[in-house]
Amino acid sequence: MELRVLESPSREWDEFAIQYTDLIFYQSVWSEVLQKGLGGRPLYFCLKEKGEMVAGLPGILLNFRIFRILYASIPYGNLIGEKNYFPVFLELLEREFVRRGIHQVRIVDSPFWERRDPDSHYRGIENVCTLIDLKNMDEEKLWKSYGHYVRRDIKRAQKYGIEVYKGNSREDFESLYRLYLKAMERNLAPAKYSFQLVMALSHFIMESNGGVLLMAKMNQIPVAGILLIYSNSSTHAFLAGSDSKFL
Repeated sequence: MELRVLESPSREWDEFAIQYTDLIFYQSVWSEVLQKGLGGRPLYFCLKEKGEMVAGLPGILLNFRIFRILYASIPYGNLIGEKNYFPVFLELLEREFVRRGIHQVRIVDSPFWERRDPDSHYRGIENVCTLIDLKNMDEEKLWKSYGHYVRRDIKRAQKYGIEVYKGNSREDFESLYRLYLKAMERNLAPAKYSFQLVMALSHFIMESNGGVLLMAKMNQIPVAGILLIYSNSSTHAFLAGSDSKFL
């Protein structure tokens, strides 16, 4: 068996990854988004046996001068491939991480997968993820599924003239980022996503139709927005923001 490291994930990687997940975050096109948006270095680790790829781990290496973190993609990234190869793959990976001077590796399970805890030196952190299942739903069924207070608030928004539209200009993405910063400030939380990343996402969406920016406005003023990224069978709410004056 041989461990290979790809700095430019190839068609071979994409064809391998799609066998195990349809999440866009494992595809080579996503590594380009993260490279442009975060200034990181793509590192895609592959385990090969007899020339065939049998296990893999996508990654983006961020260098904070004295601290180097490998994210197994953002927001989700984990080992993919044949599970029986994972133990030896992890051993080889850890040696390679040490050899490359990587101080920390962050692996994030997809909410669509059964949880897998690596049998190694990893510390688990639990987080909350909200899943909305829209299979077999139409507008009427969705409306009836809402609680009384949700329906009341939607009617109020309609009464006050809130409009939702698709953002397709740099100005729309700039408005979203300002609203995102306001939301983070309101929640006393640091802004983990940069303006540079939002701009990289804007190019990705407009060039590939890989997602959509939905903005809400009142009297022509942007008051809220959400950035959605598409995978084949799911849509991921990547980033959102709102102005507290209009909540």
